[in-house]
Amino acid sequence: MPKPPTAIFATNDFSAIGVLGVLREAELQPGRDIAVVGYNDISICSELTVPLTTIHSPHREIGTRAAEMLLAVTHGLPVSSVALTPTLVVRDSTVPGRTAPSLSDQRVGT
Repeated sequence: MPKPPTAIFATNDFSAIGVLGVLREAELQPGRDIAVVGYNDISICSELTVPLTTIHSPHREIGTRAAEMLLAVTHGLPVSSVALTPTLVVRDSTVPGRTAPSLSDQRVGT
């Protein structure tokens, strides 16, 4: 490409992991040549050769709130929407050189 992208945001972590593989085959280094971000914060993200920056959604809280709302509705009680805040988990795929344990899994937005 005449003007390659500086970053790729994948719709989920599995897709982002695939992007990391394609970049490796193209001899590009994630975090240095191009930033890569996934979504879901699956457990393997922090264990990859280049740990993956990702967006963490509060899945347990989503399930808990959904169950509480469902129970409320079944008892005729009013419910309202709740917005839960996702968290950016910064790792080497966007910021190279974060190899110390205290820096390799930095959460932003909590």
